[in-house]
Amino acid sequence: MPPSSVPSRPSLLTLQQGLRNLVDLLTPAPLHQLKALSASHLPLPVYHNDIDSPFVHTLRHLRLRSTSIQWMSGRTFQVLETCTLIFLIHHHVLDTFCATLPKCKDSTFEVYSLHILNAVSANRLTHLSVVCSSSYKPRGNRQLARLCSEALRENRLAPRILHISISIDATNKAWTKALAFMSNPEELVVHNAQPSSLGVEVLQSLVVHPVRAYKLSITATPGKCNILLCPSLKRFGLRYRRWLRPSEYFDLIPVFKSIIQSREQANLSLHSFRIWTRVDQNDPLELTEGLLISLEEFEVLKGYAMIADLALATLARLPAPEILKFLGSNPVGTTGLPLRKADPHVTRTTNEFIDSIQRRPIAQQKKAVGDKLVKVMVKGVHRITNSLLDTEDLRALAHLMNSYPVVLKEKSLLQAPAAKQEEVYNYHNLFICFVLIQHRPQDSNGLLVPRNNRVVYRHHHPVSTIARKNRNH
Repeated sequence: MPPSSVPSRPSLLTLQQGLRNLVDLLTPAPLHQLKALSASHLPLPVYHNDIDSPFVHTLRHLRLRSTSIQWMSGRTFQVLETCTLIFLIHHHVLDTFCATLPKCKDSTFEVYSLHILNAVSANRLTHLSVVCSSSYKPRGNRQLARLCSEALRENRLAPRILHISISIDATNKAWTKALAFMSNPEELVVHNAQPSSLGVEVLQSLVVHPVRAYKLSITATPGKCNILLCPSLKRFGLRYRRWLRPSEYFDLIPVFKSIIQSREQANLSLHSFRIWTRVDQNDPLELTEGLLISLEEFEVLKGYAMIADLALATLARLPAPEILKFLGSNPVGTTGLPLRKADPHVTRTTNEFIDSIQRRPIAQQKKAVGDKLVKVMVKGVHRITNSLLDTEDLRALAHLMNSYPVVLKEKSLLQAPAAKQEEVYNYHNLFICFVLIQHRPQDSNGLLVPRNNRVVYRHHHPVSTIARKNRNH
């Protein structure tokens, strides 16, 4: 970037991708009063440490994405307050990299390796956000170890607010060791891929011992040394990228209660314990009320877990009115189910349709609903359609049909084996009747010869009736 192309004495400079030539950041004179710099995919030259730039002493806000940080090495940013480094390039410079941020209060690192934390000095940090990913457990363990040894050991970086947005597949032992280094944070939010990322063993380490065992949902593990982890913690949160899948089981509610109760009894009360069941959730569940357990929110969480444990299969087993009641009282997105919120216009139209057939005989009402029902049902399940019409509330069934057809189809699939079994049973009865009739003597009127003063008719009875009566002989 030639000096002539730089605005006179800019205080804010944003450089986006698309530049092919190397951009000189340090030497242009017009940048000596620069206060904010945001750069993305910016090609930078290699600078020697003896090159000085005035804007290093004036810069307050820095955000780099896919840009080299080599130019920061060996320099002290005297007034820098916020620093965000995302997907850094030229990782080989980290071996000799060193930057000092004496007044930085808010720092975010979204990187592939947390080795950079060992190269940044910021002893007045208030908020630290670390974003890293690894689906390989050994690498995940190493990343957590680096977070502890290179950032949190001896309070070298001692943030009061720590957000660990690390999609790490690491062992429980590695997570427990990491928590042991988090003595300073007052707020800890852990972003997880799914609820199983941080299991009972890890969360149980946050329970304060000794406590009154009869008041807690879990007890201390015999023979283990119970060390107080996160003693300064006031606000704790778990932010899940996704909620439970059908094959997953949620067993964390007891340990959640134990964390809140034990810390309240030890005068280390949590002011907040929040759960995000999806990544875009704006209203998390707050499991504390004051400094105590929020029973109402725990009931909501239990409802989410109950439904998600078996997903649609669990929901579809409920009667139609109960399904509508559950989906109406809980935000659909927080249940983990592939459902959309019911359209108010569709709901109103469904009610008008049911109201219009209310005065008809029940058989005609069933026919009117059934004619629409077969259009959304799985093919070949007319017997199941009739079963639903006979056993379910027609209004609730119509709302499932129009607003939640996925649930209705799942409900029909769950009933299909039973219907198939009944059909096989009827064919089996027919075969039994045929065999019995062929091997029993008959009189001239078509009656089977009585045995033990009982008579079974060969004609004029449904198959199931014949079979039932023949089983008595």
